[in-house]
Amino acid sequence: MAATNLYERQEPKYAMFDLGPSNIGSNGYTITIPRGAQTCDMAAETVTAFDGTGTVTLSIADGTTTFVSAEDIKTTGVEAVDRTVKFYPDGGTITVSIADANSNSAAGRVVGYIAYIQLGNGTSIQE
Repeated sequence: MAATNLYERQEPKYAMFDLGPSNIGSNGYTITIPRGAQTCDMAAETVTAFDGTGTVTLSIADGTTTFVSAEDIKTTGVEAVDRTVKFYPDGGTITVSIADANSNSAAGRVVGYIAYIQLGNGTSIQE
């Protein structure tokens, strides 16, 4: 008897975010990850440096896992992502947030995405 392999092919889904001074503190993005999904990629880029007089940082986390850990966003460029892959058997929530030590940034912009795939959401292929 030959072994049968069944797998899914699918395109990832992307949740985009676009953060500015109005998103500082508790006004960040909350991204819902569906049940049976696995993150497969994420990225963030500071396209306009934040102009606060103190430390201004970007973090991406789900409460137990930190994907981006307090990256300085007072200069432009691609931010370091510590981890991109995590499986969510029961779904989850990922928060994208900005902390501004002096709460005085008037300019700045960070854009990025979180990509995920979900079990049962693709085209099944059997070999």
